[in-house]
Amino acid sequence: MPAAVGSGAFWTGILDYISGYPLPEVLAQIEAAAVDAYGK
Repeated sequence: MPAAVGSGAFWTGILDYISGYPLPEVLAQIEAAAVDAYGK
């Protein structure tokens, strides 16, 4: 897993979720980072 996803978007997403952001929004942000990182 690229660092932009694993230590970037994933952990940011976990903290956002714990802070009250809706899960679908958090997952969409993580998925968008993964798409950018993997270039697909």
